[in-house]
Amino acid sequence: MTEEFQRRLAAAKNRAVTEKQRAEKAAQAERQTLDQLAGLQRAALRQWQKRIFPLVKHVVEAANQELRGSGTRLIVSEDYVRMIAFADIFGAPESNLGVTKRPCHAPHLRISVEGGEIATMILHGSSTSSPKRMLPANFQLQQIEDAVAEFVEGIVGTHAPQIVRPIAAN
Repeated sequence: MTEEFQRRLAAAKNRAVTEKQRAEKAAQAERQTLDQLAGLQRAALRQWQKRIFPLVKHVVEAANQELRGSGTRLIVSEDYVRMIAFADIFGAPESNLGVTKRPCHAPHLRISVEGGEIATMILHGSSTSSPKRMLPANFQLQQIEDAVAEFVEGIVGTHAPQIVRPIAAN
């Protein structure tokens, strides 16, 4: 074998080894990032279960006491999809106590744990407000109250019974 042949093969091998090492380093960095994100999500879910969702329920109960007589009451439902926890808060007629599920396109406030953060957004049909995101430690009673109040301001009165008045005869 010629020296040129051996040099070219050695250079190709070095390129392959260098590329393999770069790919392994990139994969390791990606695994570390995913592990960190999974850790943040698990920590956020623990905060959700221990502190945040109980606060959400408390705020909804307080809102319902304030809304009594307005024709609207709030309902909160919790759900989990994979590693995402969320609560949907929606309005229902005050007089219909049997409502426990949100109608398909009804406006609702979603508070969720996503990517290790808490996000709030108002969804109405096909439109969605820009999500407000923050770390779980920063998500306190005030943030929940603000989100619920903003939602209620947009829906209050939509469930009030309609009063039909007879048309006056001339």
